[in-house]
Amino acid sequence: MTRIYISQRPPHLLDLDAGIATAKAEIEAAAAQGADLVVFPETWLGGYPAWVFGLAGWNDPEARHWFQKLVAASATVPGPHVQALCDAARDNGVCVVIGLNERARPSAALLYNSALTIDADGSIVPVHRKLTPTHT
Repeated sequence: MTRIYISQRPPHLLDLDAGIATAKAEIEAAAAQGADLVVFPETWLGGYPAWVFGLAGWNDPEARHWFQKLVAASATVPGPHVQALCDAARDNGVCVVIGLNERARPSAALLYNSALTIDADGSIVPVHRKLTPTHT
């Protein structure tokens, strides 16, 4: 039988480091309770950019400001933030599925709404990606 732990913790909106710290704590707590699989919601890491639908046109400085913050708070796969999750999965012997805003490259502003799966050995299983709309 597989034991699944579903995280219900709220995300740390636009704070990648805090999100990683909370995810690691959740992974450790889940493993301590005997979980085999730890699951986080869609775009949990970084937060869902629902604010985009209420902002003015793309050239609006406020819209560009918030999109820039979203880009900065998005992890790359692979990358140091994702490696911390891989290490936590491996160290605790659990599989992890986590939704995140993924930056295509460290120097890019192209984002994906991704579902990252990490095996219990810490390896990344192929990532499911869909484009994140940059604006309405």
